[in-house]
Amino acid sequence: MKTLNTIYLWLMLAACMLALAGCVEENVSGTGEGGNISVKMNVNARGGSDIQAEMENAVKSLRVYAFIGQKQIGYYYGEAGLNPDAGGKISFWMDLKLPPYSALEQNVWFYLVANEKAILRPSATLQENMTRDELEKFYFEEIKARGYGAVPMVARQSQKIDLMYINDMSLKEDLKLIFATVKILFMKESTAGGSHNGHLMWNGTVEFELERVVGKLGMYFAAKEAGMNLSIERIDFLGVLQYNYLFHPEDAVWKEVPPLDSPFELLTTSSPVTKVMTDADYELLNKKDPESIKKGFNDFFSVPVYMFENYYGSGNPNSWGTADTEHKGFVVRVTYSINGNQSVKDIYLPQVKRNTYCVVLNRIGPDDVITVDYMVADWDDAGAWNDLTFEYPTYSNPVLPLDGDKPNTPPVVCYTGDEGSSTEEDGAFSVLFEMTAPENQEWTPTLLNGVGNFVCKVYQNGKLVDAPYRASPNPFTIKVIARNPDAVGQTVNFGITYSPIWDSGSPSLLMINGTQGAIAWPESGDRAEVITIRQVSEIQK
Repeated sequence: MKTLNTIYLWLMLAACMLALAGCVEENVSGTGEGGNISVKMNVNARGGSDIQAEMENAVKSLRVYAFIGQKQIGYYYGEAGLNPDAGGKISFWMDLKLPPYSALEQNVWFYLVANEKAILRPSATLQENMTRDELEKFYFEEIKARGYGAVPMVARQSQKIDLMYINDMSLKEDLKLIFATVKILFMKESTAGGSHNGHLMWNGTVEFELERVVGKLGMYFAAKEAGMNLSIERIDFLGVLQYNYLFHPEDAVWKEVPPLDSPFELLTTSSPVTKVMTDADYELLNKKDPESIKKGFNDFFSVPVYMFENYYGSGNPNSWGTADTEHKGFVVRVTYSINGNQSVKDIYLPQVKRNTYCVVLNRIGPDDVITVDYMVADWDDAGAWNDLTFEYPTYSNPVLPLDGDKPNTPPVVCYTGDEGSSTEEDGAFSVLFEMTAPENQEWTPTLLNGVGNFVCKVYQNGKLVDAPYRASPNPFTIKVIARNPDAVGQTVNFGITYSPIWDSGSPSLLMINGTQGAIAWPESGDRAEVITIRQVSEIQK
């Protein structure tokens, strides 16, 4: 009897489907005619408390493209009525036309473009009919955020559109397939009005978070001591890229964006540094609080400085990134004077990603030494920079010999035994190294050449330790060991690399050999980040 009842129910449902099919086949996907649905869209529009924040969060125009695979199935454009509600969201309905014979569940890709009129010299003209490939390859050469009153923003994400409206089903598992097909018949017809009439309303909402297509730079200055007569003469931005992609590209494309031939002037008028930030004050500074930084440092940028994305960067403000062999990263060149004596400092920026804020803190001392820290956060003007995670490492420079308080002999290494022998380390080049902060910051002894002929070992508290090596209150001993007795006369370049905790993809070399122009180890090359070690036949006592 159970079997007969099941068959009967199947037949009744099938009859219902056949009777109703003629009423819905014009509107419902799964037929040869395709289907039309309306989808509610919510776009988060962050508010701001001042003119600059309002400009950087405003949505003055919006284009939305929808695709299944490579086929465009929907388009929306709006300039009016884009005011956020009390929850900070811009809401609207968008029509989608699903292709014929499509499945009940579709993966739809949405591409959003806000504030396109702030884009200058684009590679193409945005229009209603665009392919995904055209959007992915779209780039521009400049933005006019202040002139237009808004920053260009985009979003790109996929969304599963499930055409089944009724979500709670209590039928047996063997009937779910039929009702999955029948459920669509009960979708509501759109009541959004206007051009949405005649469409079926999808029972769901697509949520979007716009991101700005550029990064932002903040430069702050303070003197380390009072009475220094310190001024910033000019600031130049080097390595400006020719263009920026509208949507973030793959790394292989991103890293090939070429630079301009000339720098960009950020400051050309001499301005005095009036704020003083001593070492003791700096230790107490709350670097996550924008107001504390503004009180303790001078900011000479009268207008915001926006940066194109740059694949290359450095985790060390004092040198090029290790992976940036062609020197494509951004550099800020600061020309300053102390008591009328002019100096120049190049600051190497980290990798620049869209919608991030790079804050550079510069403190200049009477000894003509400029100390630089930078921090990177998600770009959010609404409050404290709670996402700031970067702290330049606190470590020893130069690395010191085990038997002295300063480097006083050329660095050499000697082969004294095979691997595993009791004498293999007798001829090693050995140094002391300390890194005490930030907590959990990792570092790596690095041989830039001679791999195979030389190896590194690390000891702490007299015991051999394995990677990863992390900041610690206890010093480390690093040994560079010769493995090839026939490599006498060859050299190996030794350095220490680290990647900032906030950006593991940007390894950089630490300065371990003094400073540029003041190399600590005799006859060890001319780079502050590298110690060139020569293999000898025997160690002179």
